Amino acid sequence: MPRKTTSPSVRRIALIALLTATGVVIYVFEGVLPRPLPWVRPGLANVVTLVALELLGVWPAVLVASLRILLAALLLGTFGNVAFLFSVVGGACALLGMVVAYRWFKPPLSLVGVGLVGAFCHAVGQLAVAWAFLIRSAAVFAIASTLLLSAALAGLLVGLAAQSVARGMARVSSKSTAASAPAGNE
Repeated sequence: MPRKTTSPSVRRIALIALLTATGVVIYVFEGVLPRPLPWVRPGLANVVTLVALELLGVWPAVLVASLRILLAALLLGTFGNVAFLFSVVGGACALLGMVVAYRWFKPPLSLVGVGLVGAFCHAVGQLAVAWAFLIRSAAVFAIASTLLLSAALAGLLVGLAAQSVARGMARVSSKSTAASAPAGNE
């Protein structure tokens, strides 16, 4: 009896949904983690954006990041407030930085380097929001060094995690594709 195989487009949609849901869960979980400074958040949900970028390409990564930000805001009740603005601008800047780094600088950058670029862009985007909407003063940039240092550490962690997850998922995917390939003459 032949095995039923799932079409590649169905697998792709399922992976986008899985990555989005995982990103929302990680984002919500991050909200309850203790923070060394009020504005410092590790950004672990960007792991799924990097994995989507590596395994699926630019537009699915944009979809995963956008849906993750929107769904998390709806779930947490932050949709439309300043926290949502920080999330959207930071996420958009991170995504743009990661896409540019991935498309034009990988290699020599690895996924870890792409994660570092994304974290840096995220921090710069959040500084811009803070300056534009909260404190229209150069004083907001007094936290820049702390924010950029924490972004570098977070970007390193996110990049390493994404690289590990993407390799594992690619390995599992290649094994399942080989196992579901139609057999010769049976």
